[in-house]
Amino acid sequence: MEPKDQDKPALQVSTGTADVFRSARPVETWLKNFAQTTQKRYRLRFVRFIEAVKEAKGLGIDDKALLELARTDRVAFNDLLLDVYRHLRAESYSPRYAAGIYECIRSFARYNGVDGLGKTPRVVTDEPLYIEHEPLTDDEVRKTELAALTGTHGLRNASIIAVLRESGQRRSVLTALRWGMVKEQVLKGGVVVVNVNGPLLDACGVDVRKVKRPYRFGWGSEATALVKEMIDERLRRGEQIDDDSWLFRSYSVKRGSKPPAPVPHSERGPPVTDDIIWKMVISCAKSAQVQKVRKTDRGEVLYRVTPKAFRPWFKSKVRQAFQSGAFNNMSLNFDMELVKYLIGQGCEYRDAYDKFSQEYIAEFYRCIDRHLTLGTWPTVQRGDAWKHVVVSLDELPGYLDRGYELLRELSGMKYLVRVRG
Repeated sequence: MEPKDQDKPALQVSTGTADVFRSARPVETWLKNFAQTTQKRYRLRFVRFIEAVKEAKGLGIDDKALLELARTDRVAFNDLLLDVYRHLRAESYSPRYAAGIYECIRSFARYNGVDGLGKTPRVVTDEPLYIEHEPLTDDEVRKTELAALTGTHGLRNASIIAVLRESGQRRSVLTALRWGMVKEQVLKGGVVVVNVNGPLLDACGVDVRKVKRPYRFGWGSEATALVKEMIDERLRRGEQIDDDSWLFRSYSVKRGSKPPAPVPHSERGPPVTDDIIWKMVISCAKSAQVQKVRKTDRGEVLYRVTPKAFRPWFKSKVRQAFQSGAFNNMSLNFDMELVKYLIGQGCEYRDAYDKFSQEYIAEFYRCIDRHLTLGTWPTVQRGDAWKHVVVSLDELPGYLDRGYELLRELSGMKYLVRVRG
């Protein structure tokens, strides 16, 4: 039987959203369980929930009153969450955004010892959280990578895209990779397997892993060739590279509100950031004329080709390899849980780090390597607009006489040239 209104805890009025975090012990008890990046996102969602309660109900509420309501009247608590969800949807917020706030507040209650909240209502779970898109085509990925290769910081940008698409990693993972983690394998050539057996820290000391467990991931031979060429280029420019050097470096450093200051190529630079990778991929896709843009009802701009879009492309290549029988000759049985494990989502096996050994993952990548290879390096490319060719020093004069444009010098006395097709 539902309690009478006078038996329900009163919602304490707050003078402002900032008050929630001044002496908010329940909030801090909840947030301390998460990484710094997740804490920042959850704080914003919590504040937005409090604002939405005021908009929908005309009431102010703080974290202590919210927790008391969850403890004493779960029905009223769940009704409040559902009312806020419907309010946000009525205000044209996306299902994903509204559901994120809904689950955020349930998480707040659970981490403060409130159990028995029941299942999430179907009105929330049955609405799609995001629109599924078809994976990128090979042509879209290839053209984007070629646009990166022929632009500013070409080898670095093309290497980033190649590693993203062949590993299925989040872009934040690439900001924390160091040369010593892959040095021996890259110099040897072929597939690379990265062991992450502890926190993977970026330049700010933040663990960039989504699931805070040891795991392994890898990439194929084409990405390895690009990474090796990128390192060779940096060495030729005079940079002193050691095992602690960032695998993907930036050529500028932020200076607060001032424009970024350039870092000479011969000096050690800071790592690339999430923002650099995001803008680079968006820009390269536009240059390759494969970028598609649409706007939501709220005016949000959504891009088809983004760093995250390479994750479903990677999974589609694994499925393609599986259907073609690429894993039939593996010494170990192929397990689809491996794909979730490789892209950092964790899997149902608690001992996955031992089950999926380095050799097992290396064998997996050798099986799918040909499916991941797009021919962007170092073979001849024939696109709709440009033809790219890697030539030797002896061949270079002949290509220049025939109207080819010299783009850049590569290692091993090789050169990248192009001509309009």
